[in-house]
Amino acid sequence: MAELRDTAARATALANGDTDEDSAATAWGRVQKAIASVGYTGRPDFSDDPILADVVDHLGWKQICLTPVDDTAILRAQFRKAYEAGCRKRRDVKDFRQSGIHISPRFTQAVTGKTEALPEGGDVHDFS
Repeated sequence: MAELRDTAARATALANGDTDEDSAATAWGRVQKAIASVGYTGRPDFSDDPILADVVDHLGWKQICLTPVDDTAILRAQFRKAYEAGCRKRRDVKDFRQSGIHISPRFTQAVTGKTEALPEGGDVHDFS
């Protein structure tokens, strides 16, 4: 059943022209613009895209900015891989929620960037 949902989601994304690769390319374009406008001493605001913000934090803004031109292709590939992994995690959270499986609010916040109310009593490990 999960394979069917995954195949349907991929087919819908392809039909709409919205793939993780397109999203990663768009996000990389935003990073390139921010490098030119903000520079390594500043800090760009990617709060509207939590996956992008997480990938930039993981790779390090200063390191991204100071990557030698000869290594840009390597950095872009690492960025794309990390961004696509973040997209898969976001899809997994959505799939689990739709199936009724409990997901830790901490994990959800890390993936989506949105804060979710803790269960009553504040125990994030309550799987009842």
